[in-house]
Amino acid sequence: MLRDALKRVTQLPIGRRRFANRLSDRTARLAQEALDPARHMEGEDLDSQSPEQAELWQDVYRELIQFESGLLETLSDSLALMSNPASIEIRELDLATLEGQQARYRDRLEFWRRRARELHPLRLLANP
Repeated sequence: MLRDALKRVTQLPIGRRRFANRLSDRTARLAQEALDPARHMEGEDLDSQSPEQAELWQDVYRELIQFESGLLETLSDSLALMSNPASIEIRELDLATLEGQQARYRDRLEFWRRRARELHPLRLLANP
């Protein structure tokens, strides 16, 4: 599979080849970053003292978790329809990556829940 992708890139005209190489580098970098537990999203200020920001990021991470749960469910359902080599590839790479990313999203959601409790302790006692 990787050989086929490299072969396709080397057959591209020079200008498109450079773009494909940049895209590959960027994709590889983003794939690594996606599983980095310390990674946070653009605009996400971990030191924010704003209760509204804490609520916003909780909503964002809940949305991401819901989306990824749907992807995981769809991928899992599709495995039965795939050849054994393809299903192994999906299980070992795609599902593992999505599960790792979802774990990171859950950690970030918990961070923002704690932050919201710190910023609004009385509000949470009134509305448990």
